[in-house]
Amino acid sequence: MKKINLLLIVTALIRLNSIVAQDSEGGKPYSFLNQLNDDLIATVTTPAFDFAPLIALSEQRVKQGTYQLTDKLFDVSYDLLNSGTWTALSNGERLWKLKIVSPGAKKISVYFQNFYLPDGAKLFVYNGNRTQEIGAFTSKNNEEATSNEGIFSTDHLIGDTQILEYYEPENVKGQGHFSIFRISHQFKSVLIDESEPCQKDIMCPDGANWQNQKKGVVRIFVVIGSSAGWCTGSLVNNTAQDCKKYILTAMHCAIDESNGVETTAYSQWKFYFDYEKTGCATGTALTNKVKTGCAKRASAADGGATGSDFLLVEISSATFPTGVTPYYLGWTRSTSVTAGGVGIHHPASDCKKISTFITTPTSTSWGGQVAATHWRFVWQAGHGSTEPGSSGSPVFNTAGLIFGTLTGGGSCCVANGCQSPGSSPTLPDAYGKIAYHWTSNGSANSQQLKPWLDPNNSGVTTLAGSYTCTPAGIATNSLDNQVSIYPNPTEGKFQVQSLKFKITSLEVYNILGEIVYRLPIIQSTNYPINIDISGQPKGIYFIRLHSENTDLSTTKKIIIQ
Repeated sequence: MKKINLLLIVTALIRLNSIVAQDSEGGKPYSFLNQLNDDLIATVTTPAFDFAPLIALSEQRVKQGTYQLTDKLFDVSYDLLNSGTWTALSNGERLWKLKIVSPGAKKISVYFQNFYLPDGAKLFVYNGNRTQEIGAFTSKNNEEATSNEGIFSTDHLIGDTQILEYYEPENVKGQGHFSIFRISHQFKSVLIDESEPCQKDIMCPDGANWQNQKKGVVRIFVVIGSSAGWCTGSLVNNTAQDCKKYILTAMHCAIDESNGVETTAYSQWKFYFDYEKTGCATGTALTNKVKTGCAKRASAADGGATGSDFLLVEISSATFPTGVTPYYLGWTRSTSVTAGGVGIHHPASDCKKISTFITTPTSTSWGGQVAATHWRFVWQAGHGSTEPGSSGSPVFNTAGLIFGTLTGGGSCCVANGCQSPGSSPTLPDAYGKIAYHWTSNGSANSQQLKPWLDPNNSGVTTLAGSYTCTPAGIATNSLDNQVSIYPNPTEGKFQVQSLKFKITSLEVYNILGEIVYRLPIIQSTNYPINIDISGQPKGIYFIRLHSENTDLSTTKKIIIQ
């Protein structure tokens, strides 16, 4: 049985008109607008490297059911002082350019550290024949780098040559700084739509009822030592509803299986949101909604050998990519599941796909060492499967809740397909149980999902998905400290009072994110509002209030006991 480990191909060759830079200002490089050529700029070249053994090793690993290597990362040290060519422009402006060549690369991606651009400065990256460019990166991108150890990266561009072009106005001369510390050389790539023929785009009829859930599924470019490739993950909700950007995936995505060592390169992982076609088997798929960097929060120690193979990381950036509407996926840690559901994933690092099953999952193990760590089932014929690149992806029950994350299995659209001999449409896949992830991999917080997904210690077994949340530790506005709730805890009857602002509406939500009470009101300050939800079950509830000033709102927690 093959292990659908993470790393299949690096970014698919996307149609040229679909390349858009992540969180960039747009525009054209100075050289393009002023017809400057690239002939006289300084050039650096990555070290000579024999890729044949690496390619052979990658192919051997696929046959053995492990991951395929796709990128080689070279450690370099280029910056504005030791590399490149400066050109003086009019009015004291200046331009720095550097040509990077990595011989034989299908694509190249650049990693920066110590990244800071002053207001007015612009950084572009384009390939050698000027058919693709990304940027302008500006001071707006400083936040992402600052929150991620000063690291910032670009998406892959086609070809073995890239040119960096940094424009600096006279009034900020010398203020910008960055260094290039890694070059990601893609030595193996595939075209878009390389996944197996039974895979269904998320915009096909199979995905019609899963348009909320799809927004929480991300493609992950994982860096492991000096190699890299792809997995899938999920943006998951937590009971504090505090906007933490937790991504749930598989621990084997972070292990270099040649020596069993966990990667330490989490700050170099990339998370791609909304990578999907605009239609069913039609349209383009954009790779522009991406953030770099994360921090590990918890995992099963050995990638599933003796546990449930989960990994929880938190995206470092304080913001989502421009244009993303995040959906925090709901989950269930129930020890029983009903028949039917779907998996949403990026097989072969392809655009987002959906696979359907109609049977009832059964309990199983992975590797036979520990019982009942995984769920096992077979996909409905002709409605998708999984492939390398799907690892860590979520499986949803009919209520739209995640109940497992993919470790691997033998499924494939066709017999002996997915580059894995012995695979078959009738063979099952195994998903690590959320129920086992919860507390069963170890006693430390770093070995459990519970401390992170239930920080309120509510004890709930299910949590609904949600588009809404309140940033942790941030007073959303001045209304936050002007509202009192009494008594709290309560048996269901309580009073809400604003000390300063007029309250214009009020909703009470349960832990599943469902509204259990709504009161549209207009009232003056200092008069209490009487609430009665004593008919609701005991537990944690959230009260959302809005004031006459639409900029003022707050969320309060109340406990019914």
